Amino acid sequence: LAVGALLTTAVAVVTHTSETAEREELRAIEHQLQAASALDPRLAAAHDRLQHVVERRYDERTVNIVVAGTLLTLMAGLVVLLLMMRIDRALISLMNNARSIGSGSYAEPVSVSGVAEVAALERSIEQMRQALTTTTISRDYLDDVLNGISDAVLVMTPDGRVRTANAAAAGLFGVSDHELIGV
Repeated sequence: LAVGALLTTAVAVVTHTSETAEREELRAIEHQLQAASALDPRLAAAHDRLQHVVERRYDERTVNIVVAGTLLTLMAGLVVLLLMMRIDRALISLMNNARSIGSGSYAEPVSVSGVAEVAALERSIEQMRQALTTTTISRDYLDDVLNGISDAVLVMTPDGRVRTANAAAAGLFGVSDHELIGV
């Protein structure tokens, strides 16, 4: 909006400056017409009419430029505001999708907003969701297989901590499988 206001002011100042030079030329002609109207009374009425038209037209032009510039600036501001709101809605939807994925809900695909500014981010988050879905299914499958084994199974990390334990191992140690993790 500030740029629009500055441009409007600049156009108004330039127009006013150029019109000031034109007014000086018209005033010189007006003085000649005034001198001639002393000789012919019909020229006096024409002189008065010309003076009124010139003053009114030049003042109206400057006002018209300011009004048009202000309206154009406000319209540009409205367009920018609408674009910002559209992008903001798309980002809020994307954040909600990311929160949903972060909480473990991978079933719903990432909604596509149609906003070009966030399309690449939407695609990336959708790819992440699909990868997590595959990983989660694989992990759940592995948990089902491990818990289906009647022998105690502990999966250890390189530093010797329990990463995963099946139900048989939990029963052997008398704790839940979640309590074994990290021990």
